[in-house]
Amino acid sequence: MLAFTYASISAVCGAFAAVLVKFVHSSGPDQILLSHYAVQYMLLLPTVTRQSQSLFETSKNIKVLLLVRAGAGAASTNLLYYSFKLISVGDASAIISTYTVLVGFLSCVLLKGNV
Repeated sequence: MLAFTYASISAVCGAFAAVLVKFVHSSGPDQILLSHYAVQYMLLLPTVTRQSQSLFETSKNIKVLLLVRAGAGAASTNLLYYSFKLISVGDASAIISTYTVLVGFLSCVLLKGNV
């Protein structure tokens, strides 16, 4: 139940952020993205420092996967903000909703999981 609550809160925050991007005319998507990650870093820093295990003391394969995941996430968010600037929020959100279909497909192909 807690996972559904977190996912719902995430969806509401994402929708709120998408609408706010349309109102910020003077800032480019790169500036919005930088502030997004700076705030996220500040909010997560206490949680990370409380953990006894270092995030970067992992195997080389995991480090590579973390870097690829970070790069893909940053590219996704950057392109998302650019799309919000160029087309309507509703159109961009409809296109981005294909994310769930792609995740299901990729989990079957790459992780050999069941949908």
